[in-house]
Parts: sequence; C-alpha cells; structure tokens
Amino acid sequence: MPVVSSSRLLSAITIIASAVLGFLGVLYLLASAVEDPMRLWKGIIMIGIALVLVAFASKSFVKPPPITVHWSASGEVKLEELKCPSCSAPLRIENPSVTRVVCQYCGRTVEIVEEPKW
Repeated sequence: MPVVSSSRLLSAITIIASAVLGFLGVLYLLASAVEDPMRLWKGIIMIGIALVLVAFASKSFVKPPPITVHWSASGEVKLEELKCPSCSAPLRIENPSVTRVVCQYCGRTVEIVEEPKW
C-alpha cells in the first residue's frame, strides 16, 4: 500500500469538498429560479466557498524553490598538519567530524579545537 503524505491527503479532501460545494451551489442557483429567491444567495455563497477552497488546495501543490548556499574563504586557505603535543608526530584524522584523535605513536588523546586566526 503506497504511503500518502498528510498534505496530499488534505489537498485531496479539500478538492472533493470544493467540488461538492460547487455542485450544491449550482443546484441552489437553479432552484432559486423556480422557488425561493433566498436560495440564490445560498448558492452564490457555496460557489464562493468552493472557489476559496480550490485556491487553498492549489497553493499546497506549489513547491518552494531550492535554497543554495555558496561559501568562499575570505583569504588564502593553507593546509596545516596537526601534530601531537607530546611527541610531535603527525596526527592522522580519518573523519573530519571527530573532536578527539589518539596519537599512533605515544597513545595520547588529543582534542581538536578550531581556533580563530586573528
């Protein structure tokens, strides 16, 4: 069974409700010519509500434009090699999201902190 998002389901229900209201509004308009002239206003109001519901449902089908962010460094970018503070051996960082690295040579745990350069 396919999964339907709640916004799609709400839009489908809104479109069905507006179709029913529009149909009833037309019936009231036709019936106002034969019997009660008050049905004319009821029919106009139903058709108006149906049009508002269609406008509301059509807005949910419009997708917002994608947001893209471009970043550039303000100055020259230099690659620095991180060294162990105990034995001065180069630290190997395999995952850039880690905050701690263990030195392969002396076993010391080093916390990686990005400090500003100004």
